[in-house]
Amino acid sequence: MTPDAFERPWVRGALMAVAGAGVAVAVQWVGQSVAPTVEVRAVIDASSVELSEGRGGTIRDHTVRAVTASGQVIDLAGSGNGAGLSASAAGLDRGVPVLITRSTYDGEILAVRSPLATVPVAQHGAGVLLRVIGLVVAAGALVLGVRGWSRSTVGLPVLCAVGGLALAALLIRPSPDLGPSRYPPPDAMAGYADPPTGPSPDPLLSTRTVDAVAAPGTPVPTEPGVSLTVTGPPVPGTADGFATVRIPLAVDPGDGAPVPNLRLIGTGAGRTVELPECGPSGFPPRLTAPGGGVVCFAVPDGFAPRYLVLTGDGVAIELG
Repeated sequence: MTPDAFERPWVRGALMAVAGAGVAVAVQWVGQSVAPTVEVRAVIDASSVELSEGRGGTIRDHTVRAVTASGQVIDLAGSGNGAGLSASAAGLDRGVPVLITRSTYDGEILAVRSPLATVPVAQHGAGVLLRVIGLVVAAGALVLGVRGWSRSTVGLPVLCAVGGLALAALLIRPSPDLGPSRYPPPDAMAGYADPPTGPSPDPLLSTRTVDAVAAPGTPVPTEPGVSLTVTGPPVPGTADGFATVRIPLAVDPGDGAPVPNLRLIGTGAGRTVELPECGPSGFPPRLTAPGGGVVCFAVPDGFAPRYLVLTGDGVAIELG
């Protein structure tokens, strides 16, 4: 494009519209960076990836939503980084408790934290890169757009700049929350009946049943030769902002077999997540001598423990 082309009103107007859009992006970015944040407690309501074929190849549609204790649904993937939110490493399976960091400037979702990982949302790497590129382009457009201004030619460029700012502000504003959930939140019994020896109330989880329920303090032999005993009542606590439940155990690994897989179920909305670390009294996944320790779970708010299920052995230990 020749230098004279920048003197044309429509070219100058287009450049100023781009510059105005850059101002909107910059104002939002600065506002989100300096404004205080709030943490919203919720549980994951839905997490899925749908594949479809498009002209450019396979298209992935990421859906990750959370529901608060008041029943309000928040579209997490709608703020960006849907791929990161739906990745297995994020640990955002349905029912998992999460802490959602939101900006008080405009309510934008900045990050989502599960008991196992923190996922940046609006300010993830790709999003920041796009903003930087956009601001560089907008700055260049501003320099070219204001060159050679005069009183007789300033009206249209200013009008275009205001229009670009307004349009960009409308497009980049955070999407509103989705309102009340149409479906009940995930149940903390995780598909088991109460008692869990009965058939699962969920036809899609028909295998969620056990053969026997043991009382606390009773050694429970397992198939790999491990004897596990719950030695005391569950102990509530907190860890990194999440509610937790610690269960004291005595474990006799016999021939050195690994401690069985455990699932904590109970009353409430959501599901529990076993934590890899539970403090100095925790025990490693594999023991070489009989010993005791604790197993620790992050739990949703309002959760009450009922059973500790040995998922591979068909046994549940009653907790209360």
